[in-house]
Amino acid sequence: MKSFTSKLIATLIVTASTSVSAASSTDLTVKGLITPNACDLTISKGGIFDLGKISVNDLNEDLPTSVGRADFQLDVTCDEKSLIALNVVDNQSGTSTTSRALGLGLINGNQKIGYASMQFIPLHADTAAVAAIISSNSGATWRPIPSNAYLAPDEYVSAASLGGPNLPIEVKELSAELRVHAHIDAKKNLDLTNEVTIDGSATIEMVYL
Repeated sequence: MKSFTSKLIATLIVTASTSVSAASSTDLTVKGLITPNACDLTISKGGIFDLGKISVNDLNEDLPTSVGRADFQLDVTCDEKSLIALNVVDNQSGTSTTSRALGLGLINGNQKIGYASMQFIPLHADTAAVAAIISSNSGATWRPIPSNAYLAPDEYVSAASLGGPNLPIEVKELSAELRVHAHIDAKKNLDLTNEVTIDGSATIEMVYL
């Protein structure tokens, strides 16, 4: 449950002439930026949310059933102050029964078991309270995270100054609590004649901005 994106951004620019008398060569340009800053991301409990065994008799027939909640501590420590964000990537993308949650896998290849919703509980940066902001377009624009709002996979979460503006600030240490709620879909939608393995998986990325 630990991943990093390197601040090595390579841009390949290929140019070629389209005229009738085109030259017999073309240009390839490689550009990039390597940052000297290094950050480390850790998660509590080994990043494991174990629901144990769930009885079919405990599941609702017509509605999803909440089957557990787990809180994880996330901590980022950087050598120097850096602009960073957290991002959760769903490794079971396409298996969630709702669009703004993590998937829990499939039964028989086509029945979605359920979903795991996520919340980031208030952030702290360099031991001080900060505002949590969110981006749905890879950091192009930012907005405040409403209280108790659920996050979708691939939405960036970062820290901003209390009172605004809603822009990421440089931090050396960032901590947050990731709250995960697991739900199993309505029993009528699932083939539960055999034992079913709940197979949710996500990667938490720390992204340099």
